[in-house]
Amino acid sequence: MTPVTWMRIEAITKALGISHATLYRWIERGLPHHKVGRVVLFDQDEIDSWLRAQSARREPEQRAARGRRS
Repeated sequence: MTPVTWMRIEAITKALGISHATLYRWIERGLPHHKVGRVVLFDQDEIDSWLRAQSARREPEQRAARGRRS
């Protein structure tokens, strides 16, 4: 079993190069997170998986949009 790498809000926004507003928007869209009391934590592996899934879902849409522009 792989140990979990927990990250707080500041660390995850810095690692991903995103603003707090973007992070909260992603949370509303289903970004996995865990609340422990008032602390919000993110599992790095869950975030990586979620981002890959989002990218895979958008790829067909982007290809279709490129085809419409041609």
